[in-house]
Amino acid sequence: MATATTQLKWCTVRFANESLWWVQSVNPGIHWDFDKLAIIDPRQLQHLLEILSSMREYGLQHDIVENAFFKFKLQKEMTNKRFRLERTRDSIHDPDHALFALPNDIDEEQGPFEDFMSHILRVRVRMLNDLIDSDQPLTPEDVDAEIREAQNTDLLEEQTSHCFAEITAVLEYTPEGVDAYDIKETAESEKAASIETPGDKELADGYDVLNEDDEAFKQDKEALTWDQEEEEQQRKRDNPELDDIMDERMDVEEKPKPRRGRPRKNPID
Repeated sequence: MATATTQLKWCTVRFANESLWWVQSVNPGIHWDFDKLAIIDPRQLQHLLEILSSMREYGLQHDIVENAFFKFKLQKEMTNKRFRLERTRDSIHDPDHALFALPNDIDEEQGPFEDFMSHILRVRVRMLNDLIDSDQPLTPEDVDAEIREAQNTDLLEEQTSHCFAEITAVLEYTPEGVDAYDIKETAESEKAASIETPGDKELADGYDVLNEDDEAFKQDKEALTWDQEEEEQQRKRDNPELDDIMDERMDVEEKPKPRRGRPRKNPID
């Protein structure tokens, strides 16, 4: 990656046919050490954040997620599926901004992105051990070794690595013989069962029951819907080029996803 982060101000990115984005150039003063530098687009980022949100109760730390990426927003369209992005300090968790996320892995052995990968692996293992009834609990070391083996196979088959595939390999990992859909159903069931606690019930007893047929409620709901539509229209006016290219990306998104990304250098602590 780059050897100097304080000077990183903008980059140009290319949209590939396989629905992935790659960095092509950056502002002067940055010296890259990479073959193909992958960057996560806004829709991929939203997908990752949705998975991460389901892991909050298992100890996910938002600051680790935030620090793992350089954030960029669209500045202008160039030519031949190329775009110029400018660096931003907006939060990666802000739903009002369509951000690109570039892994902050200057030092692949100790950097923020490596810390992020180690963290989400431990949280994912903790989540699976809670949801799966097994006599032999999973360990971060065993899961990491299994993921690395698959990644090494990809490299031997000359599969191009991409950070989005590397992250999803961890976030969507399930042990052999376990259905990912069953894991999701179990997680949603436990979440629904925990919504109403005795304390919640006591709190609810202090308020009137919501009547959705009430005229005031209908007016408030209509006003909220109008505000949301206005915000969406404003976002499209601010970034028309991004919406166009995203629509094009969705047309080719049915193609098989690339396999998992590059293996990380250090074992999980």
